[in-house]
Amino acid sequence: MDTLTKTPSSNSEILFLIDKKTQQTKIELGSLLRAFSAPTTLAKAAASTWENELLIKEDPDSGSPLYYLPMQLSADFIDLILDQLDSDSRPDAVQFRDACRTIEASANKISRLQQTKPHVYETWLKWMDSDEATQTMHKILSRQHQHPPATSPNHAAPGGQ
Repeated sequence: MDTLTKTPSSNSEILFLIDKKTQQTKIELGSLLRAFSAPTTLAKAAASTWENELLIKEDPDSGSPLYYLPMQLSADFIDLILDQLDSDSRPDAVQFRDACRTIEASANKISRLQQTKPHVYETWLKWMDSDEATQTMHKILSRQHQHPPATSPNHAAPGGQ
């Protein structure tokens, strides 16, 4: 079951989706790009590079497609578009990218617990299935940017801004 962490209340909030069954977190590309005041058309780079990894869901409010990329690919996505961001947005993007890499490294350590300490891994899985985990993940990741919101209200639809 996929769980939306929360609907952004502004264009500066990043939208996440957590698959509680697989424990995979996905990030919505349009909200990520808007957080860096970047054009949402940059999502085309992800659509062409990771088309088999993208989850596309319809936004219930606008009917526009929302493009979710697995969190472990978000640092690579930022690397892919970094030279296309303005000089004011690059430091925030680099900070967010580095935070994503730290989270990925931690996730790899937790994954190794499955073999080395299964009881600890089971406890972690139970916590990850909670609403508290969902909100905590959102808070950690959304704090990684402090940039003013972009002016574009559109989602990360390829070809649109």
